[in-house]
Amino acid sequence: SSDGAETVHLVVRCVMTSVYVLIVAVGLVGNITLVKIFLTNSAMRSVPNIFISSLAVGDLLLLVTCVPVDAFRYFSEEWVFGEAACKLIPVIQLTSVGVSVFTLTALSADR
Repeated sequence: SSDGAETVHLVVRCVMTSVYVLIVAVGLVGNITLVKIFLTNSAMRSVPNIFISSLAVGDLLLLVTCVPVDAFRYFSEEWVFGEAACKLIPVIQLTSVGVSVFTLTALSADR
């Protein structure tokens, strides 16, 4: 029935929205805390911690720009963020992934 499908669709939207909000909240709190600790505590400034800070900044970039756009797909079939965002979001995603991969590689080489 159409009523059952609409209910399932609404439940999926609510669950996915809750998951995305949780991911963004935990990611923001954790990564901002990490960067703040490394910036304010000079004893924490080591090469591995600089690499970890780089990962945290890359995660923040992804959390702020890409996750909300991805989450919005559950609410709209159309792209509402404009042409600039359409071109910029994939660049930000690929840059963030590239930074993460290269940072993890450098961290491994440093070990």
